[in-house]
Amino acid sequence: MKFTTDIHCKRYSAHFLKISYPSDNDVIDISDDKFLYPQLVARIGRPNFKNKTKLSALYCVKIKLNISTRCFYRKGWQLSNENMVSFNKLIEAQCKHFMYLYVSTMVAKEQITAKQAIINFQDEFGFTEEIWAYDSIWQEYNRKNKRYEKNRIKRER
Repeated sequence: MKFTTDIHCKRYSAHFLKISYPSDNDVIDISDDKFLYPQLVARIGRPNFKNKTKLSALYCVKIKLNISTRCFYRKGWQLSNENMVSFNKLIEAQCKHFMYLYVSTMVAKEQITAKQAIINFQDEFGFTEEIWAYDSIWQEYNRKNKRYEKNRIKRER
């Protein structure tokens, strides 16, 4: 018997999990991820807690994640809203880092503009405008790129 937990997340986070990890009947298995799975297990509990935080309307996609039998019986099977938001931040950080690596590598290696690299990223991995809009990706890429450039300049001094 397989045990699952339900997670509400943003569209692009759900899509990232679906393309990055194996899934069986819409149940995503992240148990092989040595960073993300322990973070999930650490946040799981039994459903006797009070949710002090309301989930934003941005967390509109509900996905199922596979959890171990041991985790189910020892810890529980649900995440509080606070834990769900903190776990989503981890997924979003991984997704954004993956996007930045792809786009910056394409810009450096292929000698194309960042705009074209973002379009290639969307086409390659199926991030449509509805899932993750071009403008949002562009903002995130620039935000991360500026941070990287600032750190590089400090190291060179």
